[in-house]
Amino acid sequence: MATYGLRCCDILALTLGDIYWRRGEIWSRQRKTGNALPLPLTDAVGAILLHYLRNGRPRCSYRELFLRTRAPIEPLRRNAITMTFHAWVERSGLDIPSQGAHCLRHSYAIHLLRQGNTVKTIGDLLGHRTAESTCVYLRLALEDLREVALPVPQASPEQHEQRIQS
Repeated sequence: MATYGLRCCDILALTLGDIYWRRGEIWSRQRKTGNALPLPLTDAVGAILLHYLRNGRPRCSYRELFLRTRAPIEPLRRNAITMTFHAWVERSGLDIPSQGAHCLRHSYAIHLLRQGNTVKTIGDLLGHRTAESTCVYLRLALEDLREVALPVPQASPEQHEQRIQS
């Protein structure tokens, strides 16, 4: 979630067939938009997935990537990621003001903004249909938004007077 900004439902939908090791890609089928999003399989994520597949994922016929590790072995349920996130936040002792793992998506969006990406690019990566949706994720980064905003053209006093008269 922190690396790609995926939604919980997008992570739960990942299958073994969505990882393309040789091409260095992971494909996410975004549930909200229905779009397929190819993402680079970073070395860090690849190493974590490989460790999980070798040492953590139960052997079974399910194609979903992430499974319960205790009986009954089955794909993770909708609330599993949120519950796990809360458990790790509690262990960490961090004071995270946001409720749930979705705050990682917001952090990812702000990270992309600080790297100089446009709101359009950030929206595409997050799978948003509108810029308004993306801006909700960036509302906490007002100073960053001010840095990337274009200056407003200033009207001359004559142009201002003409607008008033018309």
